[in-house]
Formats: sequence, C-alpha cells, structure tokens
Amino acid sequence: MFSCCHFIKGANRSLLLDTQRDSYYLVPNSMPDFISSVSNLDLDHTLSEYDQGDYEIALQYVEFLIKNDLAFFCDSAEEAAAFLPISMAWQYPSEVTNAVIEVDNLVFIPAITHCIGTFFIPTLHVIFLCPVVNIDHLWNLIKPFNGLSNKSIQISFENKDQITVEHLTDFCYHHPKIELIIAFNSQIETSAKMFGCSLVFTKQKDFSKAACGSIQQEYFNTGLRHFTESIQHNTCLNRKISIDSEGNIKNCPSMVESYGKIWDTTILQAIEKPGFKNMWNISKDEIMVCKDCEFRHICTDCRAYLETPENPHSKPLKCGYNPYNNTWTDWSINPLKQQPIIYYGLNEL
Repeated sequence: MFSCCHFIKGANRSLLLDTQRDSYYLVPNSMPDFISSVSNLDLDHTLSEYDQGDYEIALQYVEFLIKNDLAFFCDSAEEAAAFLPISMAWQYPSEVTNAVIEVDNLVFIPAITHCIGTFFIPTLHVIFLCPVVNIDHLWNLIKPFNGLSNKSIQISFENKDQITVEHLTDFCYHHPKIELIIAFNSQIETSAKMFGCSLVFTKQKDFSKAACGSIQQEYFNTGLRHFTESIQHNTCLNRKISIDSEGNIKNCPSMVESYGKIWDTTILQAIEKPGFKNMWNISKDEIMVCKDCEFRHICTDCRAYLETPENPHSKPLKCGYNPYNNTWTDWSINPLKQQPIIYYGLNEL
C-alpha cells in the first residue's frame, strides 16, 4: 500500500484512511489482516495457497486497492523495500497551536490581545458572545485580533440577520488571515467558500461552553497532521489554551479549572502550572469505547463532557456513535446518558 494509506481497526469494521487525498473507506476487518500477511511477499504464490472462498475474497481486496489507487505492485521484494513508511511522529514548532477565546465584554479585548500577543499561537478561534449588530461592527471587533502575529483566525458570532453572505465576501477579501466564519442563530443553513475562507450559516442557537464537544461526522479530519497527532495526543486539548468570557485562562473554556486570569497571568505561566497539560496526552486509543472505534483517529474529542464524569478516560458524552453495531443515534435522548446530561446541566438548554 502507499505509505499515505493507513488502516484503523475497529470492533466491527476498519477504516482505510488516505491522508494524501483526504478521504477514507470503510472496509471489513479481514482486509488489514490480509494486507499485513501479504505485504512485500509474492502475491501470486501467497494466493495460490488459499482455498477457493478465501482466494476470491482476497482477490476482491486487491482489486479494490488497485482500483482506488491505494496500493501498487512491485517487481521484487527489494523494490518494495525501497518505499519507506511515513513517520508517525508528530511535532510542531510552537508550545501552543491554537486558542479559543470567548468575548462577551468588549472591555476585556485589550487585555485579551495583550495576553495572547506576547505568545505565538498559530490559530485563534474568537467566539463573540456579545451582540454583533452589523458588518461594520464586525470589522471593528476583529481589528485588534487581525493585528496579532498568528497565522489564521476563525470567528463565530450570533447573526442578527443583518449580515449576509455578500457582506462576508467583501469582509473575507480584506481579511486574508480569516479561514473560517460561523454565523450561528441564523435563519438559514448554508455554507460557502470565499477567498480561501469557509463561511457557515447555522441555525444552532447556543455557541456557549455547553454547545462544545459535539462529535459529528462533519467534523472528521482526514489530514496527516491530525492523524499523527491523534495517535499520540488528544486532538481537542493538546497544545490548546482558552480564555473564557470572564478572563480565565483554561485548557478549554468548558472546563472548570482556571489557571489564572488574563490580567495577572501570562500564557506561559498558565500552561506550566501543575495540571494544565494533564489531558494533552490522552489519546483515542486510551478512551473507553473510542479505542474500539474505526473513526477514532480522524475524530474530534471532548474531555469536558463525559459519559462517566468521574472517569477522565470516559467516552465523550455528546457522541451518538456505537462502534459495536456501527449506528449513529441522537445522544441527547439516549436513556443511558440522561444522568450525566443532568449532572452537567445540559438538560436546561
């Protein structure tokens, strides 16, 4: 197989991930077992030892891989050995890779930008919980963040239906750093791509802390960077910092623990405090149920809302997928989840 292709084995089936093409296939668990047994061997000789039933299945697997450009033939074992595997090491030249910032009080903005401006953070996600009246107001709100040294910005705001796709098209053109805009509580559900920026209008009403942690297929990430990070780290919390609406520095705005306030603690001081990095290395292979899921290394995660709140390795509460029967259901109406839903106060939303 090409080195950009990887199997993720689940309880009931496997996922074949192609990180180069950002795509995946759902396949039987017997396929990775077969590929492992024949890799770098004489295929004709190996298949000749199979009985008729297994031979036909194996041949279907080979045809599937070749047809989808996931594997290739070599003339010799020596030639095959020359194709080296991709390193699964994950590295990034920044102590923090992303920050989630809640803005509810505009008075806090100077303190927020000063706090994060002293530390290089490649990606910022700014959630405006305060009303955004019109497009001119949005221009003024984003200006302090646009001047920081980060590479990209994602913004979310409540749409009072004063802001349209046409407004945001011009906005994106003049703000090349912005890669994602989410307008929540909109009257419509639509999306678009403008000047390298993804625009999402959603009817979702609540974008506060209680709205985070949702596990959905739409959030799957099939890139190599996400895949390698997932093998070793937690893809939600690793190298993340957040500033909540009250100025608390946390690993995630939905978490209870605060490691200081933006006006008396630097980012570096916060992340070096005991406990801040505790969740960074909890990978999907260590999480209950997730470790048996074929989607685990392309999936997001959440440690703030858990099926078993006292267990840091519990399955995310807001995941409705069952890897043992391969079905998706609405997590919020699952009878087995009602107790933790009440525990977190999510039943009041």
